[in-house]
Amino acid sequence: MNTINQTEIDSDLSEVKNLASHFQAFCTYNKLNEQLSGLLELALVEAVNNIVIHAYEGVPGNSIKADYKKTDDNIIITLTDFGKQFSAKDKNAESKSDDIDALPEGNWGIDLIESIVDEIKRSRTGNSNTLTIIKSIN
Repeated sequence: MNTINQTEIDSDLSEVKNLASHFQAFCTYNKLNEQLSGLLELALVEAVNNIVIHAYEGVPGNSIKADYKKTDDNIIITLTDFGKQFSAKDKNAESKSDDIDALPEGNWGIDLIESIVDEIKRSRTGNSNTLTIIKSIN
């Protein structure tokens, strides 16, 4: 059985909590366990924070669309924005260092998301960025 839920928020960090609440309701409706729900919410919030901060450079007044879908096997979160394109340089290139004191303080969001989910897809079509996060529920 597939269930789909959609919402849209403004590119303001204060709006991210509304998105998280909306996602929690989706998880409750779909009877996802608390651990899975919490991890996916963390990945979602981190991804949306990155969109606000990097794609929209912290400027409010822009759209972020979120679609959540539950299939028999997966939770699929799709985020769409119209900001700057993701660049590999936004990812923390030095995150694999063994020297904890040499690690940078920021840019851990992508690594965090990747550690939680099973698959991430990024695409750009015209002026639209799409980030798809997939997590197995089996």
